[in-house]
Amino acid sequence: MKKFKNIKQEKRFAKLISIATIYFQDPEWESNIITYSKEYAINEAKRLKFNDEWLKFSTYEDLKKWFLDNCC
Repeated sequence: MKKFKNIKQEKRFAKLISIATIYFQDPEWESNIITYSKEYAINEAKRLKFNDEWLKFSTYEDLKKWFLDNCC
């Protein structure tokens, strides 16, 4: 598995994995809270200039590989 090049890259990925964790979880929350949380995650990813490709990857390793291949 590829490694991060520097601390800045690690921090950027940490933000993305935090967003993805919120987006892909399956909580027992009220449906509106789930909807708002997913909307928030998508908006934060856009604000940080991640394209919507990250939505295709629900595992850590897949998301990390995509990030290192496309976001650096």
